Amino acid sequence: MSRSVIAVACLLARPVVGLAGWWTWSPYTLTPHFAYQDPGSGDILHSACNSNGSASFSTKNPNKLPLKEQPKAATPLAISGWWDDELNTPIASVFYQNADDGIVNAYLVCDNTTGNYKLDTDGEEVVSDSAGLPSVHEKTGLAVAELGDSGGSRVYYHDEDGRVNLLAYDDDTDWRYDGPVSLKKPGGMAIAAVQTKGTNVSVVYPYDTKDIVVARYNNDNKSKWRLESFPTPFDSPAPTNATEPSDIRLDTSTAASLTLPSYDNSAVDLGLANQAGKGLTVFYIGKDSQLHAMTHKNGDWAEEDSPGKKKWPQADDASARLAVVSPLDSDEIWVYYMSGDKIQELHRSEGGTWDNAQTPSSNNATDSDSDSEGGDNATSTGGSSGAKETESAAADTDTGGMTAGAKAGVGVGVSFGVLAIAAGAFFFLRKKRQAPVDSERKGSAELASYHPVELPTEVHEPQELSGMQNQQYELLGDTRRTT
Repeated sequence: MSRSVIAVACLLARPVVGLAGWWTWSPYTLTPHFAYQDPGSGDILHSACNSNGSASFSTKNPNKLPLKEQPKAATPLAISGWWDDELNTPIASVFYQNADDGIVNAYLVCDNTTGNYKLDTDGEEVVSDSAGLPSVHEKTGLAVAELGDSGGSRVYYHDEDGRVNLLAYDDDTDWRYDGPVSLKKPGGMAIAAVQTKGTNVSVVYPYDTKDIVVARYNNDNKSKWRLESFPTPFDSPAPTNATEPSDIRLDTSTAASLTLPSYDNSAVDLGLANQAGKGLTVFYIGKDSQLHAMTHKNGDWAEEDSPGKKKWPQADDASARLAVVSPLDSDEIWVYYMSGDKIQELHRSEGGTWDNAQTPSSNNATDSDSDSEGGDNATSTGGSSGAKETESAAADTDTGGMTAGAKAGVGVGVSFGVLAIAAGAFFFLRKKRQAPVDSERKGSAELASYHPVELPTEVHEPQELSGMQNQQYELLGDTRRTT
């Protein structure tokens, strides 16, 4: 198929591509990772799983996840990871949406030699079916918090009415549905989540055109969930996951001293970080294409000053997709988004200082052989290095700009969807491009064929909440998920 036809198809489909960030902590090194869906192929491409201290990514021979269940066009994407002491390698637990709008979980094991993941013997599971979810929104967002020693996965998504819900895993019940985080429909389809301590998790999503909701889960509290809003707070008493939508109101008696600059609730993508003992920080890219950060300190929310364009470069698009990596019990933060047609890695040190933004380089880990099916037959072409690459790496032809087809913008656990006819065109074109495995192993032509296209972010207006307002849910406690 010609390159021009593929580019036209992508423009028709306008996929908003999923971007996810996560972290692993080996016995020696804390390492961030990222992955995204390439709109030209539908593949989920990822930084090398054997990255060491900084995400490593090759645009020549990008690593792709060996998924059996095909992700839908413009899938939302959420990934958690951890270090497996017995296997002595990183693990990735990937959540995405399939063509039937089900939520799929793929369990992947890192090949430390190649930097590719291999599908674990547990394989893939349509967890929305396993848990018996009442519904999943066709344009759901996705966010995940992995509780580690305190429990299993906590996955946040939208039901068909647009409300944020919780899908949970533990060994006693397997996958289970834990009900809505709030009975009131949010003002946008972005979701971000982070583990704060033990089983405690914070989740953020848009409330309206001026405010963001922070939903805090605390297993020790009788009501489990407590909702707050900023800059404008909620009326007292603070709402919970059982509060009727009509009883959730903003306290407008006092004018808020803080505003969310360049905030577009219907298009925004949110990222969430938790600094040990210092509170939450919400990140987003505004209508001005600038990164913004709102930090909760001493009971109040305040805007964080930008450290400058070298450290926080301007994004390529307004309200662009971003991924935030915030390791538990650490003040380090990584942020990923597109700037200058390349994905940029922003890093905040333990001391609170932002480094200059850099383009992830392939020199920090082994390049995979591009003609492997997700890594099973990959070969090693280089070694690992713990050193971070400087900005000079951006001049290298094999630096970590996303494969060019993803220039349109990417989102953490958020999919704003595509038109049905365009999505059909996407999968028709993908089927036509899909070569037999034997042909694919002859070279890297398919991976090398990702091309830049301008794909504007879709905007979806808030909808009215419907039904199920009288149902009550009790969230179960957490237990550890074995790996």
